[in-house]
Amino acid sequence: MLLDTLLQQKVALMLAKQSGLEQDPVYKARVENVKKLLSQQPDAGQGVLRQDKDAELMESLLLMSYRSRIPVADKELKDYYNQRIRFYQTAGAKSRRPARSFVQVKEEIRNQLQAEQLVKMCHQALSALKIDVDEKTLNSLDLSPSAATSSHS
Repeated sequence: MLLDTLLQQKVALMLAKQSGLEQDPVYKARVENVKKLLSQQPDAGQGVLRQDKDAELMESLLLMSYRSRIPVADKELKDYYNQRIRFYQTAGAKSRRPARSFVQVKEEIRNQLQAEQLVKMCHQALSALKIDVDEKTLNSLDLSPSAATSSHS
C-alpha cells in the first residue's frame, strides 16, 4: 500500500511536469511567492531537512496546481452531490456538521473529483508501466533511514 502511494505520487509529479505547468506564468508567480515566504523563515540550523521540506512543499504546489486543471463538468458535480444529498443536507448533533447546499460544497466536490481523476490517471500510467516488485526483491533493499541519508550525499 505504501509503495503504491509513493509510486502514485511520483507518477502524478511526472504527469504534472510533462504538462508544461512549470512554464505557466501563474504557476511561476505562485512558486516565487512561496519561495519568498520560505526565505523569510528562520533556518534553525536544519540544513538538509529544511531543503527536503521546501522541496516537498514545491512538489505539493505543483500537484495542487496540476490537479486544479483537471476539468470537471457541472453535471458531474451535481450528480455527485445528488448521490450524497442525505450526507450534505443532514445536520445533527452526532454528525457535528450543518446542512449544506450544493453551492456551499461545489468547490469541495470539485476538489474531490479532481483528486479521484488524478488517482485514476496515475493507475492507468502505472498499469502501462507493468512494474512488478516481488517480496524477495523488496526485502533485499536497504530502506533504513541511514541508507536514505547516505544516498542524499
